[in-house]
Amino acid sequence: MPSYDADGDVIEISIHTVRVRNWDKTITTIPTYALISKSFRNWRGMSESGGRRIKRSLNLDMTSIHFLNDAELEDMAKIELLTDYIRNRQQ
Repeated sequence: MPSYDADGDVIEISIHTVRVRNWDKTITTIPTYALISKSFRNWRGMSESGGRRIKRSLNLDMTSIHFLNDAELEDMAKIELLTDYIRNRQQ
């Protein structure tokens, strides 16, 4: 519930309040009526499926993205973790 800065798992439900443990381990208390009167997102399906939610942005310079030429590919093949992958892709 973004309006209450609640973004996590429900840990306690009582008559008047709902307590939520946020992803940053803080606790937010929400009035029970807010669950009926306001909208919220249910992430339960994602967490049960083993998915992972990442809340980060990644800025890319679109002019720097290109296909590797042969010289760059040879340089990348020198990296131990990439050697087998590059050989398999070239085959």
